[in-house]
Amino acid sequence: MRANEKPPGRFDRRGFLKLGGAGLAAAGLSPRILYPDALNGLEPPFLLQSQLCGEEFPFPYDELNFECAERIYNVRRSQTDKSTFLANLNLVVKGGKTLDIKVLVNESPDILPTRGAVYAFYGVRDVLDILLTGFDSPRLFYQVQYREARGSWKAHTPRSFKLPSQSLADGGKITAILISDDHTFDDADYDVPDAFKPVKLTGDYVNAFMRGLSAKSSWKPSGGLAPLKNGFTLAQTLNYILTNEDPDFIINLGDASGIGANYKWKGLGLPTTNLTEADHEYISRILWMRMRKMYSAVTPSIPFYMALGNHDGEESWNSLRASATKWRKKLFAFPDLATFPEGGHPDGNYYAFTAGADTNNRGGAQFIFLDVCRFCDQAPKKPEEWTLGSEQLKWFERVLSKGGKDFSFA
Repeated sequence: MRANEKPPGRFDRRGFLKLGGAGLAAAGLSPRILYPDALNGLEPPFLLQSQLCGEEFPFPYDELNFECAERIYNVRRSQTDKSTFLANLNLVVKGGKTLDIKVLVNESPDILPTRGAVYAFYGVRDVLDILLTGFDSPRLFYQVQYREARGSWKAHTPRSFKLPSQSLADGGKITAILISDDHTFDDADYDVPDAFKPVKLTGDYVNAFMRGLSAKSSWKPSGGLAPLKNGFTLAQTLNYILTNEDPDFIINLGDASGIGANYKWKGLGLPTTNLTEADHEYISRILWMRMRKMYSAVTPSIPFYMALGNHDGEESWNSLRASATKWRKKLFAFPDLATFPEGGHPDGNYYAFTAGADTNNRGGAQFIFLDVCRFCDQAPKKPEEWTLGSEQLKWFERVLSKGGKDFSFA
């Protein structure tokens, strides 16, 4: 099922059980697979360390059935029902696979396997995007279960993410982690043995580093992958977040995908000359998927926002702009003009949201994401040629003029 297709349906627990397959027995899953013992130990399940505990599939996702880990994003309060929270869940099925997928959702981890909402989808291929609903609670818990060709059900470790229910006015706390210029595409500059070149292109070497770090925080890579320094720095960063932090969201300040860094493509093994539209599609897809894989350790549990930089492929002067936007929206979608009350661009090139606001979006810390590359008339050669463009500038002024925020960050 593709993201823009009508979903096969959502069922409550009773209705889905009638169809068979939702509970432990029906799913044929052991209690440990559904809810690992590691989550019932001294560490409460809402700590992100639980992400490192699953052993039922290669960390951090089942690479035989999925291209990357789940991604939870655009977590927000409903604009029409203030007691309801919404979140998007994005899954990317392995090429050539067709899966039945169900997602269990509940505000409490203890009753996740037995009560709550079940979202069911059959014959899923490519990308599945699901709108999850939750109610007033600190966190929302979910679990992805899946099977191929009516085979045995498998399950990812239960995940959870914070709901934006904290209000700064009521003494609440918001934690945002900013990551700037990870430049993992600069690993193109480092030679690796031929056997490691495929994983250098796909980005899965970051997950290989994560496996080592999850066992010992002082671990360092050796052998063929050791030269890939930017990826290892990112893995150290993500491991630190998982083991020490519980942020409300992560903000990436751009220059991450590398679609706009064509001088690095040769070192990654990508085509560089006489490019066709098919090449544009291939490069844009693989580099956004590369980033998705690199951040797979955190995307299931932490909403991830990003500002586009001049190396991310959507610059006004970049011939890959259309394909870069297409694959970003499919694999790493941003908020658009309808996601948050502040509005934004139809493709998500600029947007804003407020964390820690009250139920009417008053107060709190507002984060405004601008795109300084998409709306320039040409590749800027001097400072005054960099521009937001007239429409983005008007939107920016409109957002700021409303005021009423405790903090605003652009």
